[in-house]
Amino acid sequence: MAFALQGRDQSLVALGCRKRYIRGPRRADALVGASGPAGSGRPHQSGTQQQRQQKQPLLAEQLWFDEERILVDESFEAAEGAQLSPHLKVAKHVGSGTSADVYKLQGDGKQPELVLKMAKPVPGLRRAFQREWMLGRRLNAVAAAASELNMIIHTGPAVVSEDKKGQLVFRGTVLEGINGKSLDSRLEKDASFCDVDFIMMMLQQVLTALHKAEALVGFQHGDLRISNIMEHSTDPEALQALRDDAQTWQAQGFVSAESAALAKGLLTFKILDFGHSKINERQARSYLKLSSPNMNTPADSAPAGSSSGSSSSSSSSSSLALQRLPAAKGPLEAFYSFWYRGRSDSWRLLRSLATRLDGR
Repeated sequence: MAFALQGRDQSLVALGCRKRYIRGPRRADALVGASGPAGSGRPHQSGTQQQRQQKQPLLAEQLWFDEERILVDESFEAAEGAQLSPHLKVAKHVGSGTSADVYKLQGDGKQPELVLKMAKPVPGLRRAFQREWMLGRRLNAVAAAASELNMIIHTGPAVVSEDKKGQLVFRGTVLEGINGKSLDSRLEKDASFCDVDFIMMMLQQVLTALHKAEALVGFQHGDLRISNIMEHSTDPEALQALRDDAQTWQAQGFVSAESAALAKGLLTFKILDFGHSKINERQARSYLKLSSPNMNTPADSAPAGSSSGSSSSSSSSSSLALQRLPAAKGPLEAFYSFWYRGRSDSWRLLRSLATRLDGR
């Protein structure tokens, strides 16, 4: 099979697939994220899509807490059982990398599933994490006006502490929880997986979200590989029931339970990791201010590290999210900028996908 990509690349990326499968019926109306005319401010939604959206939690609103930050003590250590806030407790440790540790969060039933991403105490790293958090909050605000951007992982409050000088120190962030695994993990572990419908629907969803984000706020991910795309189940119990009922989805012409779940709206995708991302700051800030009218900090307020002005996150009038977005700096950012100059996110995505699927 081959995917032709319109736009800046004008390139054709061929993905080999030697096994023959019978394609199921076209399911354009079942694609989560299908939209109206390119670049339109208000995407067209069918009745079926509106019903699916009503079943899913309105994460953009639920994660936009009045208190954009969670203030913790300077001695706070993320560990299972630690109290992060009056409504959130640190639960199981689920992952660790060179820059951060990730924990599940246990709520009081009012929040959707959340995780805590805590930055490791590496010089300069917390600054980079704060930039990623600020960019995520901007995308939250845009997602409130464009449903396609709900595919981009939603960013919750920043976790901050005060140092001895009364300055805010960025420690981590609360993120939307994911019910699934990375797309790279699926393709790597299952060498026989070659569901054309699944791949096509994934590309439709992801590229639609990227196009909308670029059209509205000039968003460029900068590192869009399949390892930065997560499968996300909107209803894990219904998804498992569908997987167990192979006779039904096979009779409907699906190659796998995953493509059937995508068509039925039980499975979608989430784009994450904004460490190398760029955005049109002026356009993004306009969405940010509209989404949170309580933020009254001047546009050019000082970056993080300035005085908090209060020992309580709720009483402080300063806004971390509305501070000017710092430029992405560092040797890794410089390498990415040089190596992938002139390459779009769609090129990067299709290249990583071709690497996994070539020869199947």
